[in-house]
Amino acid sequence: TNKRLADQVREQQRTLFNIAMTDQLTTCHNRHSLSEYAPKYIKDSIRYEYPLSVMILDLDHFKQINDEYGHTRGDQVLSQVGKMLMATCRQGDIVARIGGEEFLIMFPHCGINDAATKANVIREMIEQAEPGGLHVTASIGIATLLNIHGGDFDRLYKAADNAVYVSKESGRNRVTADPESLEADSMLTARHA
Repeated sequence: TNKRLADQVREQQRTLFNIAMTDQLTTCHNRHSLSEYAPKYIKDSIRYEYPLSVMILDLDHFKQINDEYGHTRGDQVLSQVGKMLMATCRQGDIVARIGGEEFLIMFPHCGINDAATKANVIREMIEQAEPGGLHVTASIGIATLLNIHGGDFDRLYKAADNAVYVSKESGRNRVTADPESLEADSMLTARHA
């Protein structure tokens, strides 16, 4: 009886943990979960000296989708995009919904050029999939952890977020890399050439 009760308690704890860490609509990690995992990913990247990139994806004109088709249709779009991102990313990548129509993906062992390739694949995939039966596009910004970020997730996030802003200002439905990440990568490549 005691073992059965202990197993039930453990199962309930696991269920509550999953509820607390998961965005219910998309099944992605939520902001709370991201704040738990991001510092660990950054520490590991610095300690073991491997690249870590962050991608922020913002669905274009999402308010218009909600206004024109209703929130239920908007929720379908978000749910399908979330599931698509989860299915596309590798085990070990963190996919989180961080705002209404905004997602963040952490790519360990991935430099800025590989992150750009992945981001373009994801951008094209969303456009072709027509989530919710609608033509949906995404503006994406990417950045790689650099010394200037000082191991601070917020600084890395800000670099990727600024890149998203450039994507939106440049006409949307595009990927923009943080210029400092690109510069650091080209300097590293030149050193190894």
